[in-house]
Amino acid sequence: VVEEVRTARRFLSRAGLKGHIDELAFYELNEHTDAATIEGYLSLFEDGCDVGLISEAGLPAVADPGFLPVRAALEAIAYQSEDLMQAMFSKGRITTQVITNDPSDSKKANIEDAFIRLIMGARRNIYIETPYFTPDEEFQNALKIASYSGVKISIVIPGDWDKFFMKAASSDFAREMCADGIRFYIYPGFIHSKMLSVDGKVSSIGTTNIDNRSFSLHFEENVIFYDERFTARCDAIIERDMQHSQAVTKDFFDRKPLPVRAFWSFCRLFSPLM
Repeated sequence: VVEEVRTARRFLSRAGLKGHIDELAFYELNEHTDAATIEGYLSLFEDGCDVGLISEAGLPAVADPGFLPVRAALEAIAYQSEDLMQAMFSKGRITTQVITNDPSDSKKANIEDAFIRLIMGARRNIYIETPYFTPDEEFQNALKIASYSGVKISIVIPGDWDKFFMKAASSDFAREMCADGIRFYIYPGFIHSKMLSVDGKVSSIGTTNIDNRSFSLHFEENVIFYDERFTARCDAIIERDMQHSQAVTKDFFDRKPLPVRAFWSFCRLFSPLM
């Protein structure tokens, strides 16, 4: 089930399935797909087919069209898996708060404000997983204050980036904040997960990156989960990613050649626009 067949075929080819793509059946699901067609996709689950969902943006099965067949399948009790998605949609009641962000003055920085409140309320640890890390001064200061207060902060960022200038700017921020006791982990590949977890009690999942565009310019949506069991699942995912990642210190960044670090600093100048 894909948003666009052409781009999905290209992705699968690059992922190593070249020569086998014609063996797959593709079903389009996007903003133009009507409800009757989506309901018809339930037969795939009922027939016991192996079904994959490829999302091109947003949070898979939550903040994109993929949410619709997942919800329909759960409502039809098409399967009974104990995974994260089912925990979110069908395993009891979880106290949640949905926060939206847009460029208007009334909603600008809504999500960032919520993140900062969570960070400032932390007592033990904070986990963050983000594809981009170019925080503004307010968010950066909140992390520094928490770190100097004894809170252990771990941030997972990609090893492979889709934008070279974001890698450069993010590396400069990471280099600086390592000196403040914040631990960074470089994931072996690109990571699109956008999660924040505080003290094993509260977690957030959504579309928001840790950058100025997400905080102030884009239309974004995040859900905050006030549930220890759900947050434990999020923590387990992040900790697993940390185990597969390279833990780095300020020395790791300082060893890079001077021209590279100079380029990082140059790109950081434009981080408010990134």
